[in-house]
Amino acid sequence: ISPAFAAEKTTSTTTESYHKFVPSILQAPIVSKIPKDHVYIPGKTKIQLELTKTLDSHDAHTGDPVQFKLLDNLIINDIIVIPAGTLASGSITKARSAGGMGRSGKLEFSIDSIDTINNVQVPLAYSSSKSGQSDGGAVAVFAAVSIIGGLFMKGTNVKCVEGTKVDAVVSEDTDLNVTFDNLAEVMNPSV
Repeated sequence: ISPAFAAEKTTSTTTESYHKFVPSILQAPIVSKIPKDHVYIPGKTKIQLELTKTLDSHDAHTGDPVQFKLLDNLIINDIIVIPAGTLASGSITKARSAGGMGRSGKLEFSIDSIDTINNVQVPLAYSSSKSGQSDGGAVAVFAAVSIIGGLFMKGTNVKCVEGTKVDAVVSEDTDLNVTFDNLAEVMNPSV
């Protein structure tokens, strides 16, 4: 293998030109799992979602389902693939209620997927973490007074209110299992 900075000489009968030689091992291969004639939603496509129900670290539990609704139609070639209002599913990945000694509540959730009209599950990437405020005075009370005094200082719980808007992204190219020729027919919501 020649070094990446080497040049390769190309000679023809009329002109002589040079171009930079880059070994194939240094070139990133372009590989797609999507068949050439299929329609797909590209990875990193950003979609805006809205929380459908308030989440509160006081009564949330790890594993609880979370739902969001799509705010705008996802359109490919003037055809609606995912209509506004479609629900996206997610789950609470960590929940901790506020506690004594000024410990704040914590709430983490993910958004996992949303379905197209033809029931193709589109994987989404998003995770959120929110923490409540801890009572900074709790440590001082604990150190200066006693353990019992610190136990009465309580941190705050975390709330994500209904209607909170978030951006999620499609985590990978997603084949819609349809060609451009029959896209309109397959994405007809009445079928």
